Amino acid sequence: MSYVVEKVFEHNGFVCVVAMMDMGHRCGYVGVPKSHKYYGKNYIEIHNYIDCHSGLTYSGGGNYPLADRDDLWWFGWDYAHYCDGIDWESFEKNFDSKIVKRRKKWASDSEYYGYIYSVETVEEDCKAVAEQLKEQK
Repeated sequence: MSYVVEKVFEHNGFVCVVAMMDMGHRCGYVGVPKSHKYYGKNYIEIHNYIDCHSGLTYSGGGNYPLADRDDLWWFGWDYAHYCDGIDWESFEKNFDSKIVKRRKKWASDSEYYGYIYSVETVEEDCKAVAEQLKEQK
């Protein structure tokens, strides 16, 4: 799976990322440093403590989703649930036309007409998760 990083910023001392995936939906990520008690934890272990859009769906280290920050442990969530729409304009701008054409072919009605989570909306959600992680420190 490939992705395009749309925004990187810091909030409450945590690195936050908004990315668009090659399926057309955005994801939000917040990276925690090694000093954080959740560093290295599987998202399933902490999902009851972090409130975000439809819950956490990712945890991992290394260079995902930022190649230049392999010192962080990432927690992520996606906007690819029922009634979550695809930002087709951004998707077409960021991905090869073959990928977009294939995705449009099997997109559901909710992906065409569902709520589109903008970069700004996902950014606000990242900030909210960063605030929760700061409280859990």
